[in-house]
Amino acid sequence: MIINEQLKEISLQEQQHFIEKADKMLFLNKNLQELSQKFQRLLTRKFELEKLTTKLQDWYLLKFSEFVKELKKSKIKLSLKEEME
Repeated sequence: MIINEQLKEISLQEQQHFIEKADKMLFLNKNLQELSQKFQRLLTRKFELEKLTTKLQDWYLLKFSEFVKELKKSKIKLSLKEEME
């Protein structure tokens, strides 16, 4: 059941809080995307991969153990020293 209600109009001053939060979310999301792209390029170049798996593309959602497991699936072995870093 869909209820058709109008949104309450609020002043620009009252909107400011939401505007600031939206701007912060956009800024943080942009930073995450840039960091993710840099890290994906690093993985691709360092390990000479043609393509990253979907899970490796979403590396920031993985636990460390899951990340290492995905690397192994891509036939990438990390040394103990590399894993500790």
